[in-house]
Amino acid sequence: MKENGKGVKVGRTSPTLSHLMFADDLLLFGQATEDQMNCVKHILEQFCVLSGQKVSQEKTSIMFSKNVSRETREDLRNISGYRSTNSLGKYLGVPLLGRAPKKLDFQYIITQLQNKLTTWKAKNLSFAGRVTLVKSVIEAIPIYPMMTTNIPKSILQEIQRLQRGFIWGDTMEGRRYHTVSWDVVTQPKHMGGLGLRRLDIMNKACLMKLGWELQNNGTNFWCSVLKGKYGRGVLNSVNATAKPTDSSLWKALVSLWPLFD
Repeated sequence: MKENGKGVKVGRTSPTLSHLMFADDLLLFGQATEDQMNCVKHILEQFCVLSGQKVSQEKTSIMFSKNVSRETREDLRNISGYRSTNSLGKYLGVPLLGRAPKKLDFQYIITQLQNKLTTWKAKNLSFAGRVTLVKSVIEAIPIYPMMTTNIPKSILQEIQRLQRGFIWGDTMEGRRYHTVSWDVVTQPKHMGGLGLRRLDIMNKACLMKLGWELQNNGTNFWCSVLKGKYGRGVLNSVNATAKPTDSSLWKALVSLWPLFD
């Protein structure tokens, strides 16, 4: 950023966040002051001059901290010319909430699965074909949000209900008889099951990948941010703690902490 630009810190020992760049998205961080807003405008103007591109007014917005006064928000909106927003929207289909997720926030996963299932004709597929589709497609859809979120149990149960219905050939006209229990179906093949995954266990495994990286002193940027915000000097101990005001991700990692050993 420009010399007088200042990023933000989420904790006393965390690194300073000035920007995050993704495939086709850019986040700029700064203090809620006129000087910082002018700094951001200067950055965007320089980018436009160097790249020959223009900033889209429709796709650009400002997200303020809840501690910023209404008067300051209005002043900064007028300086920038951009609208304000209370949400960062979605990234790769996953809502960026900035709060503890609720059941309704994951309804989009159920909708995606239902849309997939309506395009498949279960009665025209063999039993083996239906099982293959469930493994290769339906199980893959919730994987990405599972990487960073403890998905509510009711949502996982609904996904498994859809899986069961499709495997056994349920239709709008009626429910087919499910000849084998789901506990057996989700066993490995060498134990007599079909090798389908238990979604609650898969969700824990995805989150534990993050916890494993933290416990092994990972040097990734997100590790440094989490350590600076929540580390409290116990990252290599089963005594890691979470406060009620901590993020839902950190609470999920702490709940799994004893399993890492």
